[in-house]
Amino acid sequence: MDNINVEKIVMLKNGEEKIESTNSGLKDIDEAIEYFLEYDTSNFPLNANKVIFKLYEEDYPHTVTFRKFKDEWYGSEYQFNFKGYYLKDLLFSVDGNEIDIAEYLYVNIDKINSDCNLELDTEYFKSKIEPSDYIIEELIDEMNTNEAKFELLDI
Repeated sequence: MDNINVEKIVMLKNGEEKIESTNSGLKDIDEAIEYFLEYDTSNFPLNANKVIFKLYEEDYPHTVTFRKFKDEWYGSEYQFNFKGYYLKDLLFSVDGNEIDIAEYLYVNIDKINSDCNLELDTEYFKSKIEPSDYIIEELIDEMNTNEAKFELLDI
């Protein structure tokens, strides 16, 4: 079995991208994913906005993405689709990892609250948002009403 090759993509706040390729020294893709999910984020450049590790097992890439949310680094290997319906009309649909979905909710909860007549205390709601699929599912349960339905789907 060949070693897992890694492409590290660092996206800086100024829009610049830096790409490094290396051999991870790891032979198992699950072990490599776990290793990179535990990556020491203090090694990331201070002006980094997002860091992506593309792990190649025979030409098929697996991705571990790090991104800041509320000034903390979070890592993810999964992709989701968040959907919001009001009176059965699709109003919101966002694809991304749990960090992207948490950021979307954080930035857009006032609009979602207004468009779907949710009557949430949005400042308190924002304080509970974390980039975790479990937390997002709990928040979705709080958002669901007879008229508004929200869901988080694996993709």
